[in-house]
Amino acid sequence: MAYGFHWSIVFLQQTLNNQELSAADVERMKHEKRELQKAIEQLEKGRDYFDQQIWEKEMQYAKKHEEVSLEQLSIVGSVFHSEKNKLFPRY
Repeated sequence: MAYGFHWSIVFLQQTLNNQELSAADVERMKHEKRELQKAIEQLEKGRDYFDQQIWEKEMQYAKKHEEVSLEQLSIVGSVFHSEKNKLFPRY
């Protein structure tokens, strides 16, 4: 029985020695994975912040565009009304 147990240990040791990755490699890879996950989370937060900033600027632009469009319509309406009532002579 001890003889079979010895060969099992030898076999396991050979298998372990032949592995491409060591336990230290696996731990290093786990650490790198955690660091990369943190970096991804920070980048996502930054992206969300800039998405919010862009949305706010677009809303400001849309509001200003609407104000300008209403002013233009008001001016066009005033000119049309003035011409209709002959307040401004045409050249």
